[in-house]
Amino acid sequence: MRLLVFHADSFRFDTDTGGCNSVTHQSLLSAETDPFRLDSQFECSHTYSHQYDDGTDTTATGTDTAEREDCLAAFVTVETGDETAPDAIVADARDAILDLATTLRADDAVLYPTANLGDDPADAEMAGQVLAALEDDLLDGRESDDRPAVVRAPMGWNTSFVLAAKAHPLAEQSRQITAADATRDSPGTDRAEQEILFPDGSRQSLGAFHNAGTDDGATADPLRTLADHLVRHQNDEQQGDSREYWVTARESGLLAPADGSAATPRLTPQGTFVRDAIAEYVRAVAMDAGAVPIDPATDATDESRTPGDEASPPPIRPAVLSALERRESTGPEPSVVCTATRVAAADTGRSGQPGATVTTPEVWTRAADRSAARTALATQVDVVRRLAHACALDTVPLLRVRASFAAENRAWADRLVETLDEPMVVERRRGTRGEWPLALASVAAVAGQPVETGTVWLRPGDGRVAGEGAGSGEEAMAPGALLCCTPVGPLERATATVGARATMRDPPRLPTWLAPTQVRLVPTDPDAYRECCREIAATLEATAVRVDIDDRDLSVGERLDRADADWLPYDAVVGGREADGKTLAVTVRETGEQIDLTAPELGNRIHEEVGGRPRKRLYLPKFLSERPASRQ
Repeated sequence: MRLLVFHADSFRFDTDTGGCNSVTHQSLLSAETDPFRLDSQFECSHTYSHQYDDGTDTTATGTDTAEREDCLAAFVTVETGDETAPDAIVADARDAILDLATTLRADDAVLYPTANLGDDPADAEMAGQVLAALEDDLLDGRESDDRPAVVRAPMGWNTSFVLAAKAHPLAEQSRQITAADATRDSPGTDRAEQEILFPDGSRQSLGAFHNAGTDDGATADPLRTLADHLVRHQNDEQQGDSREYWVTARESGLLAPADGSAATPRLTPQGTFVRDAIAEYVRAVAMDAGAVPIDPATDATDESRTPGDEASPPPIRPAVLSALERRESTGPEPSVVCTATRVAAADTGRSGQPGATVTTPEVWTRAADRSAARTALATQVDVVRRLAHACALDTVPLLRVRASFAAENRAWADRLVETLDEPMVVERRRGTRGEWPLALASVAAVAGQPVETGTVWLRPGDGRVAGEGAGSGEEAMAPGALLCCTPVGPLERATATVGARATMRDPPRLPTWLAPTQVRLVPTDPDAYRECCREIAATLEATAVRVDIDDRDLSVGERLDRADADWLPYDAVVGGREADGKTLAVTVRETGEQIDLTAPELGNRIHEEVGGRPRKRLYLPKFLSERPASRQ
């Protein structure tokens, strides 16, 4: 079967009731017990009578005119080979149309039979049966599922149409569905194929790797954690986060106490700072990679997705498609934009409070050809890995790929692991023809469970791979591709992951650039050395260091214990020696050592540690005595 699908501003077809192809029409009538089904939303229906040459007077119910706005116009050619696996062909075609309807948010679909998309069209009887089955499958569950309203143009009559297609990059899509592909991707009893590819070209089944056992410290090894998790939960539905993950994350102080909403955790002021710093760095890294921010940077709230659903790609929105199209017409290839999706959550556990919102940064790329698609994928994967490294997360790549796509692009996958230069877990799944065929995620081991830190999705230009060159070492991907990268996943989830990882480090600590306070000054006498601390802080702030001063009426030991509990990268006691202009005795949390540094030397040290990452200001008052008691 061949599909040519347009996202249309409007589509209209008219039927010439004065004549038809008698052979085709008579064959069609014998093929369909219900020659034409009409969705109730289309009110135009008419009964046609036609006298055939043999004297037979037959009746067919159809539409003389149907018109729909903002719909999918699907031109369908049923081919001779479809008769070998009609059910699988219909299922794949249904999934493809439903996937496009969901992606493009089209409420209606029009099926328009044609024999002109392929070289070997099926006879009218076979075509009528397949098209009727496709319509039935699309209409099945219409009331319970969010499916498009469907109308099918009649076969055998002379019809004309008027199409006004939209002008975004996905407005025209083609699909070729063969019996071999349909049966290969059809759901069955086979389990997902899982293995590990190594840069040296060797490979090992995931089961064998899992059965080899674990070593000491394996809970911190992302490859071991991911492999064990996939093997143990292969046939389970999507797994939620463990209780240990959220307990560990909250120990960091970035999340508020448990409130019954793991998917949308409430953040403390420190957690809000970390979230905002990550968001700023994501934007900077994306722009370094060539992305142009969409203005405004965040689309309107999207309530169609589930918060925390990082396993699914964000929906393709008109604002993104329009921005990519503008970039294609004015800028260099490929066109890249960055934006964000906001998803509102109905949090029943927070009585009287508004629902939380989860924000996911996105980078979208439109590549013109296969070479550009490969380059864009490598670039976006580098963005994900760079951000994970900055957050002190060790990751391993996980490639989720459709079975047919993997079979036809095996050589490309082998070269991908060489490019990544580290072991890559590959999971080939069947029955996912309607989805993006490839997703490459970076996975970290956090609190004993695998956590996706960022993902890149790739969708070939026509949604499938061509048969020519398959498995021969030349990529069979269709020309062009759309890529979607979520560099850190939802920001709130990323904040929780950073907090959980910080809790597990020895000693527990955040990366210096993410620490809400980087240096704390502890005066031995808050009244006597308050101004001295203020001057030292000003020197540090000149190099964009975040510094606060614990001037509370507590002993020096109590205040140093608080600095240790706050996981501050650096702290220094300020007394008479320091007031005389001598060096600061600075305690380094990472090593536990104490070193003598001048204020400018300490500022330069932190400046080098932070590098090109964001240098945000303090979110709370500089003097702890001026903070609310709950924030001291």
